[in-house]
Amino acid sequence: MKTRPVLRWATNNVAEKINKGRSIVKAMSGNANFQAPNPGPEPSLPDVAKAIDNLELAATDVKENGGGGKWYTIQSDREKELDGLMSKLADYVNFVAKGSAAIIESAAMEATKEPEPATKLPKPENVSAQPGGEDGAVLIQFNAVKGNSGYKVFMSEDLSPLQWEAFKNNTCTDNKLYVSSLASVKRKWFRVIAFNTAGDGDYSDPAMVMVP
Repeated sequence: MKTRPVLRWATNNVAEKINKGRSIVKAMSGNANFQAPNPGPEPSLPDVAKAIDNLELAATDVKENGGGGKWYTIQSDREKELDGLMSKLADYVNFVAKGSAAIIESAAMEATKEPEPATKLPKPENVSAQPGGEDGAVLIQFNAVKGNSGYKVFMSEDLSPLQWEAFKNNTCTDNKLYVSSLASVKRKWFRVIAFNTAGDGDYSDPAMVMVP
C-alpha cells in the first residue's frame, strides 16, 4: 500500500485551518527534506504564509463587523484560496516523500496508507455439492477466495447446455451455502463466483448432486 500525506483539511473550521497551516509552514521552513537537491516547495511557503495571514485578517473583519454578507464573502474567497494552496502543497510533499512516512510527518502532515485497488478475483476451487440432510436440500461448499466481499451461487437443471440461473438467497459471505426447497430426485448443477468492489470474479467449475 502507498503511503501519502493527508491533511483532513475539509473537516477544519477557519481558525483550525489557520493554525494547521502555520504549523505546516513552520515545519517545512528550513527542512532539509524540501531543499536541494529536491525542488523547493510549490507553492512557495511565503505564498502560503501570506494566504494564511489574509484569511486571518478576513476572519477578524467578520468578527469585528458582526458578520454580514460582504465580510463573509471576502472570508470565503480567502479560505478557498488557502484551500487550493494547501492541496497543492500536500501534492508537493507527496512527490518529494515518495512514500516515506518520516518525510511526510516532518512536514507536520499525517501519513496514511492508501488501500490497494481491488482486482478481479479468481474462481473458487474445489466446489462440491452434496445432500443437505433432508429432502429437497443440498449443501454447496468451496475453498475461500482471498479478498472477497461475498459469493454468488448459480444453479442449472439442464446438462446440455447448462442453463445457469440465480435463485432466491443465492449469495453468502461464508464459503458454503445451504439450499433447500428443491425438487427431490432431480440432478442439479451448481457453480460459484466470488465478488468484491472490482466486480464479479471468474466462475468456478460446476458440481453436480442428486437432490435427496
